[in-house]
Amino acid sequence: MWFRDEKDLIAVAKAKILDNFPFAYGILSKLEIKVIDRDDTVGYVNYKGEIKISKRIFEENEGEDVINFLSYLLAHNALHFALKHPHRDNGDPLFHIACDVVVANMLKWRLPTITFHNYILQDYITPVGDNCFYVTDANGRKIFIENVHVKSAEQIYEELKNEGFAVPASYFLPKLDEDDIPQGDVKPYIEKADEALYYGANFHRRIRGDLPGELEELVKARMDVEVPFDKFIEQFIKRAIIGKKNDWTKPHYKSGILKVFIPAKKGEKSHKGVVAVDTSGSITKSNLEEFWGVVKKLVERFRLDLTLITCDVKITDVEKLKKKLPNERTFVGRGGTDFRPVFEKAEELKAKFLIFLTDGYGLFPSEPPRIPTLWVTPPDVFFDPPFGSVVKIKKVKS
Repeated sequence: MWFRDEKDLIAVAKAKILDNFPFAYGILSKLEIKVIDRDDTVGYVNYKGEIKISKRIFEENEGEDVINFLSYLLAHNALHFALKHPHRDNGDPLFHIACDVVVANMLKWRLPTITFHNYILQDYITPVGDNCFYVTDANGRKIFIENVHVKSAEQIYEELKNEGFAVPASYFLPKLDEDDIPQGDVKPYIEKADEALYYGANFHRRIRGDLPGELEELVKARMDVEVPFDKFIEQFIKRAIIGKKNDWTKPHYKSGILKVFIPAKKGEKSHKGVVAVDTSGSITKSNLEEFWGVVKKLVERFRLDLTLITCDVKITDVEKLKKKLPNERTFVGRGGTDFRPVFEKAEELKAKFLIFLTDGYGLFPSEPPRIPTLWVTPPDVFFDPPFGSVVKIKKVKS
């Protein structure tokens, strides 16, 4: 088996993930892979979604061994990022072990666990049935952890801590490079994790038809996908105005209903939002009528401080929405489409969220904006934006 370079090996490893676990492959496709010249680690993922793998993997192994190891390492770290483990890191090696238990439960039976010289990936974590593991500590004690699929890493961490778990000597945390340490606002990277999880789920469905049951529950719980149109928008607005801060030490009241761990929410409420309507030439009269129906529904259903922005290649109108709106609305514009001025205006208004009604044809900001964004499209449009969530319009009664 011969390969030209590291990129070839990574590509083959990704193909192995695609064949065995499309969910992880979809997540991985949204992340960046970097090869680093370090001997103290085989690899890790940082808070930005950069998977860093050691060059020594390629220098000391060849053929199927390195491909198997790479496939597990890449999928392992992609899942860590999608579950926001780097963003919740408390610096304790025991917390990393708890995170590994969560990921191991998702990967077991799907990808091989490969021995690599003195590094045995998760040799201290042993599956003993559905969603159950033994975790072996430095003293050889086996701690039994059950119902992993309904627990957060924080809850498993507390269980291990309460058992006096001694971290194995072979386990160590890699030293972070300067660019791996969170700087400034990490919210865009947290949203990137959400988007990667959502994309991975949709990608898996396209390849296999549906998700395995436990993954379907996990994605629904964290992303609120596949819900009725009105409910989807309601959930998006609630997340935006309450905030995305999670209390991972406490379960949400829905955890017991869905049988999957959902963190409790915390944060202050703010009700200022922007609704943008694309009035460019590609938007039909029927589309505009549907868009206006959505706007009316938002005003009638929610007590929000909403600003309406209409746009094509530029912003054509900005107005505060009143409590009562007419059944019909005439829109100006009908040129090309540039989404960027709307995001700039929303930031200027200090809006907590942006709902953009569009067919998806237009110019996007060069970098994902900080504002939570929901793209609302006509039912016959396929749209895969570089950021934000997407929902298709169902029939909306004004």
